[in-house]
Amino acid sequence: MFSKMLFATIVCALSGMPVLAQNTHAGGITIFDSNISNADLYVEGPSVLDDKVCIGNSCVLTETFATDTLLKLNGPVTGIEFQDSASSTYPGNDWRLLVNESSLLASGGMNRFSVEDLSAGTIPFTIEAGTPDNALWISNFGNIGIGTSIPTANLHIVGNIVKPNIQMDSIGVGAQSWQFIGGNTLRFHDNTNNQTPLQIEKTAPDNSLFVEATGNIGIGTDDPATALHVVRSDGTAALLIEETGAGILGQLTLRNNGTTFFTLEDTSRADTNFNGRAWNFQNQNGTFRVTTKPGPGGGGAIEMVLEPGGDMTIGGDLFTNGSVCAAGCDRVFDADYPLPTMAEQAAMMRTTGHLPNVGPTDEQGRFNVTQKVGGMLNELEKAHLYIAQLHDQAANREARILRLEALVEGLGARQSPASRK
Repeated sequence: MFSKMLFATIVCALSGMPVLAQNTHAGGITIFDSNISNADLYVEGPSVLDDKVCIGNSCVLTETFATDTLLKLNGPVTGIEFQDSASSTYPGNDWRLLVNESSLLASGGMNRFSVEDLSAGTIPFTIEAGTPDNALWISNFGNIGIGTSIPTANLHIVGNIVKPNIQMDSIGVGAQSWQFIGGNTLRFHDNTNNQTPLQIEKTAPDNSLFVEATGNIGIGTDDPATALHVVRSDGTAALLIEETGAGILGQLTLRNNGTTFFTLEDTSRADTNFNGRAWNFQNQNGTFRVTTKPGPGGGGAIEMVLEPGGDMTIGGDLFTNGSVCAAGCDRVFDADYPLPTMAEQAAMMRTTGHLPNVGPTDEQGRFNVTQKVGGMLNELEKAHLYIAQLHDQAANREARILRLEALVEGLGARQSPASRK
């Protein structure tokens, strides 16, 4: 109730009656007049109200108050305005606590509690009616909770039915909306284009993606040794580049201002010279090279060099598993091999202009080296068989000549001296 002493003093002052310090009115005091231009009550100096207060044209004499309520605003339009009368050299912004839309609206409106910046004409803060418990909570540590009363981080968001998420929208030209969505998978979602370019599933291992201060990126490591470093220990450290569409596509390019190479290394082999632990595939001075990586004691060897013109040099022997001799190039020595006669072979060569099993070799044209070598081996073995045949024929002929010579000498020896006169 109003302080009886205060209101008695006010009434007496208005009526011209003398006021005593301890005047009391057991039935309370009602103050009103018909002059709506001036306030019914104006008090200079400090005032004290010793009980609960209701302000507003909907308050009644029998107004009731909740136990924990000292001030009630009751009326179709309720709000508290803070009007700063300081001079222009001091902060003087005006503010208002606004409750619900004004009943002066034709209809509709929002049930809300807002902080209104009267000077700027803006409403920077609003709580809509029906907002759930702990929609916004600031702990004594300064942590902010959204959906929780026990925030354990600077910003702690808890979702129940709806997954916790943060949405960021830009408006105007080039408007865009992004959203971080929690749950079993943390998603970075492009709302505007309905795409999810980044996702992290729960239980993803440590250092699944690590960006070092140098800009190096580690996948499976927090100590990347190069621009992109992939580390696994379960036999799955692999790289797959897959394009599911049709068409021609260069899927891997290594570019450097100088010699560039990539290395294949088998760490199960000893790190010694020329042991094959590591191989380098290089583009060096415009040549493609395959080399052994040097071990701790010396340099590696250049095993193959391919020139831009197509010339190839290898440091060892060349072996091929081509199918030309799958039936056996050496079968010419088998008894059932259909070996042409020398006359037949000569006729085929003259007719076709090439060895039958070597095939034609066009000038400046491409040809199968494996097939050519296999064919030449076959023709060479046939030639040796022909040589053997010619040798046998020559040996037989030589034997006949020797026999004929012996026969002639024998005949000459039998002739008598008289017959030779």
